[in-house]
This record gives sequence, C-alpha cells and structure tokens, in this order.
Amino acid sequence: MAKPSLAGKPLVDAAYRLLMKDKSMVGLLFVGGLCSALAFGLIVVPASIVHGSLLTERDGVAGLGTYALALLLSTFVSTLFMGAVVAAAMIRADGGQPTASSAMAVAWSRRGPLMAWAAMSTLVGILMRVLERFGAAAVVVRFLAGAAWAVATMFAIPVIIAEGTMPVDTVRRSVQVLTSRFGSNVRATFRLGFQWSLAIFAALIVGGAGFALAVGGSENGSIGLELVGGLLLLAGVVAFFVVSAIYSAVSVYLRTVLFRYATGRPTPGIDASALPPMHGTAAV
Repeated sequence: MAKPSLAGKPLVDAAYRLLMKDKSMVGLLFVGGLCSALAFGLIVVPASIVHGSLLTERDGVAGLGTYALALLLSTFVSTLFMGAVVAAAMIRADGGQPTASSAMAVAWSRRGPLMAWAAMSTLVGILMRVLERFGAAAVVVRFLAGAAWAVATMFAIPVIIAEGTMPVDTVRRSVQVLTSRFGSNVRATFRLGFQWSLAIFAALIVGGAGFALAVGGSENGSIGLELVGGLLLLAGVVAFFVVSAIYSAVSVYLRTVLFRYATGRPTPGIDASALPPMHGTAAV
C-alpha cells in the first residue's frame, strides 16, 4: 500500500498521462478563456458606452443587472468549454479518442444543466460581491463562504457531464464524491495546485516587472527601457494565459480522474489497491 503522504501522486500522474494524449484540450481551454472574456465584454462595453462610463455591479440596479447578465454569459461559455474538456477526459479514460469537436458535442448535449449551473454560479458570485459592501467582517465571511463553495463544488462539472444533474443535486453529488475519498482528493489537489501556483506567480512577476519598467521608461523618456518593459509585460501576460490554460486543463483532468476513482469507474493507470479507501465509494 502507498504511503499516506504519497497517496495523491498516482492520481496526479494519471491526470498528466491522460492529458498528454489530448494536448489539444489545453488549446481548447485557452480559446474558451478568450471567448468567455469576449462574451463578458460584448455586454459590458456597449452598455458602458451608452452609460458614459464603465458599468459595474456597484452602479445601481442597471449596473448590477448588466454585470449579472455579462457574468452569466461569460460563466456559461467558460463552463461549456470546461465541460468539453471533462468530456474529453471521460472519453479518453473509457478508451476512446476524443477530439475538440466530439468533446464540445458532449458538453453541448448537457447545455441545459450547464446553463443552470452557470446561473447558480453567477448568483453566488453576485451575492459574494454584494456581501463585500458590509465592512471587514463581511469580507471575512465572504472569503470563508467562497472557500467553502469552491471546495463543495469541486466536482460539479464532472458530475454534470457524467450524470446530467441540475444545480442542487450537482452540489449534493459533488460533496458526496469529495467526502468519499477526502484524503486522496485533498492531497492530489494540493499537490497539483502547489506546483502550478509557482509557475503562475513567476509569470505575474515577469509581467509586473515589465509594467514597472515600461512606466519608468515612459516617465524618464527612455525609449529603450520602455521597449524592454513592454516586451517583458507582453511575455508575462502571454505566459500567464498559457500557464493558466495548462493548469486548468490538468486540473480538469485531475478532477475527472478523482471523480472516476471515487465513483468506482475505471481509471487507466491507477491501481486502486495502492490508495487508501476513505469512507467508502460514492455510488455511481
């Protein structure tokens, strides 16, 4: 039996192995991120032009409504693309050969539950933002509530793609999957998150340094310094989006692997006997 401290490693390794067979999923999530940002901008920017300034959720009922609509559309787009990557991981784990089009087709077949989930996520997001207005104590509550929500919904998209559940059942099922293999799930997620957070942090450092150099060069009239800063800023931004797309893809594959492991579904490359059972198996 594997040592407890290493229990998450086989799961992370399995996620990497599956993703290496479907590298196009990284590009799919990158495109999904751009489309999500575009969807948000297509609503907020025109409304802001009409309004005369950038609309946010703080600009009364009109601002809150516009922000909520933009967030809903943006969340649905990102959820749809994430669902496609989950579908690809499912197909691959079942021995199939997923493509971007076949994965998107599976996600689109779940568009109803995914839209319902996007609506719930949007509502939760709006409530969290509104909560911030009520002082420091509310900010702490918001942070704790947000963390609890993120943990409870860790397996929401795999659950929707696999079982087609609506929001309330999705949350209930996600919690069930999480608690059924809690120790392995937490260790595997922490292991992956720690690895990639360092890369994301490095990209932010490069981008921040570039921004500082560009501003300093502009203020001092140094074209060379401004150019170097601009290039570093560009490199940092590109690196951030690329690293984020890779991390998101690996994370989605890991959650799919964890979901399959917790629900007793076949998981290629994983010897279940090498991982300690945690509170039984979530029923399929």
